[in-house]
Amino acid sequence: MNLAIRDIRHSAFRFVFAALGVGLLVTASSIMLGLYRRIIADGLHVMQAVGADFWIVQASTRGPFAESSDVPATLADRALGVPGVARSRQFVLVSRQIEVPVAGAPADGGPGTTRQLRASMLGLDWPADTGAWLPLVGGRHIAAGHYEAVADASLGFALGDSVPLGRDWYHVVGLTEGLVDLNGDGVLVLRVADVLAVQQTRTSDEVLEARATQAGRAAGTGPARPGLNPLQPPPGGTSAGGPTVAAALVTLAPGADSGRVRAAIAGWGSAAVLSTAEEEDVLVNGRLARLRVQILLFTTILMVIAAVVIAILVYMQTVEKLHEIALLKLIGARNAVILGMIVQQALAMGVLALVGAVGLARLLIPHFPRPVLILPRDAATQAALLLLLALLASLAGIARALRVRAQEVLA
Repeated sequence: MNLAIRDIRHSAFRFVFAALGVGLLVTASSIMLGLYRRIIADGLHVMQAVGADFWIVQASTRGPFAESSDVPATLADRALGVPGVARSRQFVLVSRQIEVPVAGAPADGGPGTTRQLRASMLGLDWPADTGAWLPLVGGRHIAAGHYEAVADASLGFALGDSVPLGRDWYHVVGLTEGLVDLNGDGVLVLRVADVLAVQQTRTSDEVLEARATQAGRAAGTGPARPGLNPLQPPPGGTSAGGPTVAAALVTLAPGADSGRVRAAIAGWGSAAVLSTAEEEDVLVNGRLARLRVQILLFTTILMVIAAVVIAILVYMQTVEKLHEIALLKLIGARNAVILGMIVQQALAMGVLALVGAVGLARLLIPHFPRPVLILPRDAATQAALLLLLALLASLAGIARALRVRAQEVLA
């Protein structure tokens, strides 16, 4: 007779309920890990999709995915003169809040006629870069000089929609899928010049306040808000040296010596050069390092709690059957048989918790506002870790069972 199976049948509700609780803890840790994987995948997606060998960024910075970077837009043209460079493009990525009219709403500007939308504007160095690398699922690439956009499907636009950006309207001519930024916001692809024009646009209130600030300075009363100096362009705008972008992307010619190209550009002194692998490392091990540690810590805590729950249940069930264990010892059963039953019970709890975790994950993940990326290797690692923790959790029950004496059956 297997005492483990008998105990499970005897207290099936308690066993299943505890297993579901453990499964919920495992599901929570899996979702947290999946969200982290998705953030990394989204952050790297744009970086890898543009297909550059080197990123020329502002000197003493680590590039636009780690911190603010402003380099002259003409840097891309300058890079073309370096031997071994086959292609050079401007790069700009700006996050922006967009106010979009609601379809069918009256045009009087009243409440409910617009909706707020968070998006990132990615500049396309058109016509040098036609955006052929964009994963289109509908429509076409940008083909006009101005006022055309390719939008990610997550933004909710349809082909032919018009999007107000700055003082102009941009027509959606193409749709992509899965093109989002690090924050999970959809990407709106425009020409670099259009992105810079939108970025430089100020509202009427900002212009009036800036003028008032300038007038206050002229009158000697000082600026109300120094950051709104009308003589100072907004980030990414024009300056005495011309317009600026976040980076210049360099693609090497076949057979080019990457070391020489990098050394030549680094010799300018006014910019830093990073490879795509280094940009990825800056993002993953720099900007997202703290997030990874937090996720790892929370996941560890949840798994430890799961192990504690299993240990408590197995120990309680072991205590409840001390009389049967003593009887087994009295009739000559070996300790290995008794320990095997306790281990089987702990493993059964772990397996049932895994089944519950898979079911809960399939039920909950589709309702998350941001997609969750569960990698097979992560799922396999968590499954193996849970079974290992179940084995360790059975130690308390095993220790208690070993202290039982055969004479106790007569007590």
